[in-house]
Formats: sequence, structure tokens, C-alpha cells
Amino acid sequence: MKSYETFVMTLYEGIFEDAAIHLTDIRSSMELDLSYLRRAIEQRGLAFFTLTLPDYGHWIDRSLDHGSFLDKAEIPRGIPLYHGRPRLFWGILVKVFDTDGVLRPDADHWCVLLLRTLTQSLKKLEVPVRPLALKKTVKEFFDVEEHLPKSHSLTWDSDIPEWRCRRGHPLQGDSSPSSSIGPDLFGRDSSLGDLVPWDSFRKLCGRIISELGPLDYWELRPKHGPGAVSERGWISKYEYPTWPRKLGLWFPYDWFGSGNLSDCFESVPSVREPPSRLLAVPKTQKGPRLICAEPIAHQWMQQSIWRWLRDRIPTSTLGRSISFESQEASQLWALQASHDRSMATLDLSAASDRLSTRLVEYVFQSHHDLLDAMQASRTRAVEQTIDKEFPKLHVLRKFATMGSALTFPIQSIVFTLLSVWALRLSERREHDWHKGRLRQDFARVRVFGDDIIVPIHAYGWTKLVLHECGLLVNSSKSFEGVSFRESCGMDAFRGVDVTPARVHKPPYSGSATSMAALVEYTNNLYKKGFWHASNSVLHLLPRIVRDNLVVGNAEVGGIGLFSFGGTDLRNRKTFWDPDLQRDYTLRLAFTTRVRSVRGRNNSDLIQFFHEEPVMDSPITGRKPRVTEIQDESSGRQLFGDPFVTGKWGPRGPRQPGQSSPNPYRLVRLDGTWDWKAGSVASSPLQMRKLRVYL
Repeated sequence: MKSYETFVMTLYEGIFEDAAIHLTDIRSSMELDLSYLRRAIEQRGLAFFTLTLPDYGHWIDRSLDHGSFLDKAEIPRGIPLYHGRPRLFWGILVKVFDTDGVLRPDADHWCVLLLRTLTQSLKKLEVPVRPLALKKTVKEFFDVEEHLPKSHSLTWDSDIPEWRCRRGHPLQGDSSPSSSIGPDLFGRDSSLGDLVPWDSFRKLCGRIISELGPLDYWELRPKHGPGAVSERGWISKYEYPTWPRKLGLWFPYDWFGSGNLSDCFESVPSVREPPSRLLAVPKTQKGPRLICAEPIAHQWMQQSIWRWLRDRIPTSTLGRSISFESQEASQLWALQASHDRSMATLDLSAASDRLSTRLVEYVFQSHHDLLDAMQASRTRAVEQTIDKEFPKLHVLRKFATMGSALTFPIQSIVFTLLSVWALRLSERREHDWHKGRLRQDFARVRVFGDDIIVPIHAYGWTKLVLHECGLLVNSSKSFEGVSFRESCGMDAFRGVDVTPARVHKPPYSGSATSMAALVEYTNNLYKKGFWHASNSVLHLLPRIVRDNLVVGNAEVGGIGLFSFGGTDLRNRKTFWDPDLQRDYTLRLAFTTRVRSVRGRNNSDLIQFFHEEPVMDSPITGRKPRVTEIQDESSGRQLFGDPFVTGKWGPRGPRQPGQSSPNPYRLVRLDGTWDWKAGSVASSPLQMRKLRVYL
């Protein structure tokens, strides 16, 4: 951990050097702060900077939102106090709050950024997972599962689901919810189920979901994602060891898997349904993030439904609240809301883990085709080998885990409908079905995954509605107060971006990956105005590396050091290219060594027709076209293009005794390009030098 300690103190000394230039009147106070941090790294270790300081930063954020210091009892242990006030960074705090702890009307925006940089720079640093933290995370996963309601009978856990009209409460049905949500907005104890008509939410869902239109299974376009799959070992993603019976009932293997429409198959995959695999990936020192690797066949079809939703939503009413392509709209809304207080931002804790099958069924009950598709491609069980104290195989109650291609779009849709309904409840317009006003309501809400933005007056109702549906609002990251908002990576204070530069990867260890991460972090510090800190961190790299970093923006290729003054290559050693008759210099760049896992039988050919590589022939200028296919069993050449709508196969019935029918392989294409068949596995980054012409 010595390298971590060196990196941390180098960073903080550089930050305080930048602060001393801006805040000359409190240099002595900041020297005391730096001395305290030096003692903290020696006595308390890295955890003080990755756990204690981020908690202190959250206390400051909520104080900014509240307009004054929160209760001293909420200040994390380890932060020194004096007369009930935090002593650490006090000189900077009084530039934002007065001595009574009230937010100043002329609070210094740069000091807010400085405070957040000091407290939250190392919040997301990836460090080795502690066994206790890992066990706690796994326990929380199963605790959440235990509190979710079971799926309705003959629905998500059945091979052939029977969907029914669901009325009343989304989770409890026609009966009143069993748990009270505490005091309502009118000051009396009651359950939300007794206060509002859930039937209006059902009607809202029916109207909006029906706008997506019918789902034509035969027009779905599957694809593979970049993530890991549950099948172990090196295997092409275009080979399907299993194609579960449940999946095949709605998505036949011959159409969506093999592409072979004859009654002959080289091999028929197993109809057994494999579980997903629970994996722990680094997140913070508090604990890892749990994700699941999905089975190949399920992930393949999940991506097709995700594509369909991505095409349909922009033209529907949901498109006024949701944009899957960019977080920029949510970030701009948060920035504006921190200035005019018109909107509130909400963040959910373990949103995907708390999204139950009952809630998803309730929201999508008017679209049985979509429910069938989601149920068919959903993985019903998860296998975990992380901790022996917990079940190895568990049947899920949640709709999907992190790792499913449908988790993000479905939760965005569900949270949008809940938020819009809460907005209408707050304005007592839950029975107003005027189409124009309904579309306007959706335009007043913004959702991206579990980041929600609603009008300020709907904040209370939105929290209550989400809570009643089994979801948990993260109060430490949800804001409705006077001056602070946070959403989709944007931290805003009074209309100014105060997002700190955060470290994600461990310190430089000699690898190309750690080098690239460190250079990226120094550039982020530089862009935020912490030039001395950026330079200090940069000097943790060996001189031979620093000398090969070009100062300038990324437009010239490779990696380099960002500068507001543009690119300067004048002082670098130049070379002459006799072919192009131009001077050039060298700069560092990174690449990955790609391992291509070639498939067996028809998998490479299936991959070609699904990926549809668009590369023009350098001779004809046209898209490459298959011109020759060979039958490996007979050597017979099939010329022309026998493929119709991406499906292929021999004409006529299967011959008796034919053991290996239809073993076609791609032989020749008209045109050249760099597309290659096979699943790709990337190695860690490799360093190389890139030519930059002058």
C-alpha cells in the first residue's frame, strides 16, 4: 500500500498548492489541514481518504442543499470537531458558510469545488476488496431478494406464462399494502394505498405502453454485447451450447440462432436453462459491485428487445422523458435546477435489485407480446460461488440483475411512469387524460436509469410512490433544497459545475493501463484548474514516459497532456517520411492485442450476416457481397447469393441417414475489409508509438 500512500499525499500536496494561490488569506489554516492529512495517512491508512472523507463530503453536499450545516451527529467519525463545528478544512468552509453554519449568499463557487475535490477525489478508487466488505455486499443482495414479493403464479417462473389484468396495488394486488409508509403529506399516518387510486396508474401505463406498437418477433435484430457470459471457457458467442425451451417457444432456434431454416441441423443445442453467474467487480473500498454474466442465448435475444425499445421510444410519449443515447439532457437539467430550484434530483439505491417482476408485469400488462419476449429471454436463476454461507443456486424475484441487457431500459421506463404519475398526483390531476397535457407532463420529467429529475413540488410524492413500489430513494444523493443538485455525473452548485476530478484506477504500476489512467486523471485535474496538482501527479510517471507525452489536445491522436493553448510539436524530435515527403514526430498511443476465438460449424457465417459489416470495396465502391459458399461435405460450390432475409439453408427435405447436413462455410467475398469472424477477447492495453505528421 506504500504506492497508494505516496500517490495520495502527492495529490493532496498539489491540491493545497493550488488552493494557496487562490486563497492567500488562509494559508496557515490549510497548512494545518495538510498536516492533519499527513498524520491520517500514517495512523488510519487509505480508508480515511476512501471512506471517511467521502462521507464528510456527503455531509457538506447535504448542507449545501439544506442551506446550513446539518446536525453535528451526522459528521462521520474521524473528522475533528471544535464547538460542534468541523475543524478539518474550516478555513475553506467559512468561504462558503458563515461562522454560524448558514450558507453565504456570496458563497465562493471555486471553494465548493475545492471542498468536493478534497473530500471526494478518492471516493471511487478501485482497491482490493476486503473479505468482510465482500460478504456484506453478498448478504445485502440476498436480503433485498428476500424482501421482494414472489412472482405471480403461472407468470415469470412458468415456461408458458398466463398474463392477467392486475388491479389495485402493483405489488399487493387488490388488497391494501401491508406496510405503512409513515406520515403522509397531509400530516397523518396512512398508507399511500389508502390515499390515491392505483387504478389511475394502471390506466396511465396502459396508455403510454400501447404507444410502442405491436412487437413483430420476426423483425427483431439480435446482437451480442461486450460483456462476459455465464458459459465458462473460450467459446464463440455465435455458438449456442444451450437454447432453453422457454426461449425457443417464442424465439425459434432455427430462425434466431442457427439461421438454418431446413429441418437439418449440425447439432441441436441443449434445451436446459443455465443460470447466470454472480460476479463481484471493483467499485469502492466500501464494497464491490455485484453483476451477473448472462447465458449467451438469453443475452443474444435481450439485445434484440433492447434494440426494439431504443427504436420505438423516441417517437412515443416516453421519448419526452427518456433519451438512451446521452446523459447530457439530465446533466443540463441538474445544472439549471441548482440555479432556479425548479427541479429536484433523486437517486435510487440498488435500483435494479429492487425492481420486482410484479412491478414490471403491472406496468407492461397492456402489452402481452412484450411481456412474453421479456419473460422468454429472462434468466430465472443465479449461481453464486462467492460465499459458501449463501445459496449456490437461487431463483430470482427481481426482474433482472445488473448484466442483463434489459435492466437499464426497463427500469428507465418504469421509473418514468412512476415519476410522471407522482407529478400528476401532486397536482391532483391523476384522472386528466387530455393527450396534450399528458405529453407536457412527460416533458417535465427526466429519467436516465435510476437518476430521476422531477419538478420540486412533486419530490415528496415521488419518494412516496417509489417507496410504496418497493424502491429505496438514496437520501444522501437526492436533493431538493436551495442550491445543490446531482444527476448523471453532474454535480452543480448555483448553476456552476462543481464535479470533482475523481481517481478510479490504482497508482502507476508500470503497466500501460495504469499509465493511461494516470494521464487521463492529470488531464482532468488540469481542466478543473488544479494545475499544480496535475503536474505533481504527472511526475509520478518515469521521465522517459513524460518525455514522450505530447502537450496538446487529443485531435492529433494517441494520448498526451491537455492544454488550453492547443497542440505544440515544435520542440519534439522530428523524422522524415520519404513516401509522403513530410516531417513527422512520435507520440505515445495504446492498443489492445485482440484474440479472436473462431467458431465451429456455421457460427462464423451466422456472425457475418448478423453483424452486417459495412465496408466498401476499394475497387467497386460497393458494399461487399458474398459471391461463393462451399458445401464442405461434397465440395459443391454455391455461387451467387442464396441468402434471403439473412436466412439460409438447402432446399428440400433432409435425406435419410444424413449425419452432417448443411455444413456451409464462407469461402470468398467480393471486396476486402478488416472484418474478422470469431468472438473477440482483448488483452490489457499495450503501449506503442504513433506517427503525428507536422
